[in-house]
Amino acid sequence: FSSDPITDQLKLWDICIFDYLAGNTDNHIKNLSLLYSKDLKSIRLAPAYDIVSTMVYDSSTEDMAMSIGGIYNINDIDRKAFEREALNVGLGKNMALKHFDKMVAGFCDAIDKASFTLMSQGFEYVDVIKQEIMQKGGIKSYL
Repeated sequence: FSSDPITDQLKLWDICIFDYLAGNTDNHIKNLSLLYSKDLKSIRLAPAYDIVSTMVYDSSTEDMAMSIGGIYNINDIDRKAFEREALNVGLGKNMALKHFDKMVAGFCDAIDKASFTLMSQGFEYVDVIKQEIMQKGGIKSYL
């Protein structure tokens, strides 16, 4: 239904990658929305929202809300699972894995910058939470 399906499909792909890397096992279909233009003639995927690293909580499930390459358990998902999922959703393998590799490569710098910003604004325990994400999110497999 998107007015720009290729852009929105890649945006959705990036959201799925980020959820995996950050350890958000709770990104279910109700966390995705469409935005309609005022004249109702165009539809676009809404920006990502309600993204929480659920893996930092001991009571959280290790199963993703949606499978990646047929796998739900975050600890069993790897680059090959994303390769299979790219084919499942009709994305070109090379393009999809290029997005995956770019997000993996930039994740540590991004979380460092975000942590620094939050600490400088007085938020306590940011470093503890960052370490939990790095140890429990999907990024741990690439460190």
